[in-house]
Amino acid sequence: MSQPRIRITTPPFDPSVLPSYVSTVKHLVKSDYNGTINKGQAVYVTGSTGLSGTNMLINRASNTIEMTSSKTMGLLEESLNKNGIGYVVTEGLLAGLNTNGANPGDPVWLGVDGNLIYGLANKPVAPAHLVFIGIVTRAQQNNGEIFVKVQNGFEVEELHNVVLNGKTSGDMLKWNGTTWVNFHGASGSFTSSDGKTVTVTSGIITSIV
Repeated sequence: MSQPRIRITTPPFDPSVLPSYVSTVKHLVKSDYNGTINKGQAVYVTGSTGLSGTNMLINRASNTIEMTSSKTMGLLEESLNKNGIGYVVTEGLLAGLNTNGANPGDPVWLGVDGNLIYGLANKPVAPAHLVFIGIVTRAQQNNGEIFVKVQNGFEVEELHNVVLNGKTSGDMLKWNGTTWVNFHGASGSFTSSDGKTVTVTSGIITSIV
């Protein structure tokens, strides 16, 4: 199968020197952080410089809350100070990083304040927000490398077949024939999706038959 080609329609140009593929995708951004965001740190979009969206504004991403995790964009290609302009790699290889302590093939997760977490054993758990950043392709202190491929995790209520209303402590999920919904089963019984009868006493499941 032939590779897609990039064509320039304004002369002068030489099609023979044009690449037939793109290995890294990156976007121009402006730092909105009152300090330095280091190369390789994870960032999220906070807004833009105007209504026309001239430059996307970025800050350090963090897995502590939804706002700073769900909009994670990628890894910063170069260190930026406040109002500095540079690129964020949203997909592809980023080299020149400190991946010391990781192993090639390790998954990379979003940590706190733009920092990264390596390995399945260190995978963040609730209440931290899970964001997959990419894969370690080289473990090295000065010239480590990560393949960036950001994937944001989901809260339960973000799943397409779950509807939660008026959540309270002790709520459970049940299938109503169309979607999963929450209910506060202080005491009673209901039929699960696989036909079993579940008995609840004081909010605690006491039997499944």
